[in-house]
Amino acid sequence: MKTVVEIRCCRDPTVFLRETPNAWQPYLRRNILALLRQSKTHKEFATRLGISPLVVRRLLDLLGVDYVQRLNRQYKKGKTCSDIANANGMKPATLSKLFRERGFEVQRGVRRPKVPKHKLRRIWTETQVINRVAQKFTIHWQTALRLLEDEKLIVGYKGRPRKFSKSSQPP
Repeated sequence: MKTVVEIRCCRDPTVFLRETPNAWQPYLRRNILALLRQSKTHKEFATRLGISPLVVRRLLDLLGVDYVQRLNRQYKKGKTCSDIANANGMKPATLSKLFRERGFEVQRGVRRPKVPKHKLRRIWTETQVINRVAQKFTIHWQTALRLLEDEKLIVGYKGRPRKFSKSSQPP
């Protein structure tokens, strides 16, 4: 397993990555940070250094880089935890745990789709059909119903009245 160690003996702190039990590879801190800036994801950064994404997280912790803040910015822009985690070589549960440990808010489950409110209102006023709204935004009809209820376009929807057969109709 690869190990990360930082040694501060001169002006530029040197980080050593253990390749094999007896082989240590030195890297200058500024070179590692330059590689990080060039990389879009932790996976890409890990590939450039020849280490795993887990070792990358340990390395960034050692260097004092707040990578969780960087990932949270992507989450706030609308990316899902699953997408961010997969791109950076970790599990979604690990990522959401990191967010919660840092005090960031994480929604449970799948996020509701972001639908432009003006478009939602226009389609609803034109059609008055939940399924048409759902089809237009490629979402489930119940999700469309919730969005319409959130916008106060539908209040107290209980479904279509049932049609009883003549024999089962109450007197």
